[in-house]
Amino acid sequence: MVGYDWNFDVLTPFWGAFLRGTAVTIALSVGSFILGTIVGTACGAALRSVPGARVLFIINDCVRAVPPLVLLFLVHYFPTSALFGLPPPSPFLSALLAFAIAQAAYTADITRSAINQVPRSLLDGGLAIGLRHRDLWRYIVIPHAVRQMLPAQIAFFIGIVRLSNLASVIGCQEVVFVGRVISAQAFRSLEPWILIAGIYIALIVPLTVLLREFEAKLMKAPL
Repeated sequence: MVGYDWNFDVLTPFWGAFLRGTAVTIALSVGSFILGTIVGTACGAALRSVPGARVLFIINDCVRAVPPLVLLFLVHYFPTSALFGLPPPSPFLSALLAFAIAQAAYTADITRSAINQVPRSLLDGGLAIGLRHRDLWRYIVIPHAVRQMLPAQIAFFIGIVRLSNLASVIGCQEVVFVGRVISAQAFRSLEPWILIAGIYIALIVPLTVLLREFEAKLMKAPL
């Protein structure tokens, strides 16, 4: 940039802070993805069969309609102390729960759709050879559903990594929060953000390649 005095050396004292912020970003993304996937998969299976599934559908649609930032504020400022006598959650825990809720809502819908797409002929064939109900799920339904779910889950996980920066607005010290603080302390407006952009590229691009390779291998695996 013409006229701008580039100086990345001023960031040297802050490497430790950048590394800690990156670690928080990774922990937040992975933790919320795992929790949301577990809860969402269970809810997705329940949407197909349990009594009151229509109510679950409505709740799920409502959660999906709420923007992640609004959901983050709702979780963080929920009056846990007044209602339950519990201490307020930390910014990290609030962000993890909010992103996990969003992940669970989408995973539930993806799971329900993937299970519904299992061909009836496969189920009939399993019954014809004497498979029990749990064996149908183990050998037919789950493998087929995972193949259907994986591309969407990969995309959503990458989205969570990118959206994790929203946690900075409630004080969660992930990498963007750290960047804002360092930008103010070092009086540099571009260098911290260029470094943070590089961090996100380093996180997301390898994950994208690795997960797509895993997806390709899984798709080729026999049922």
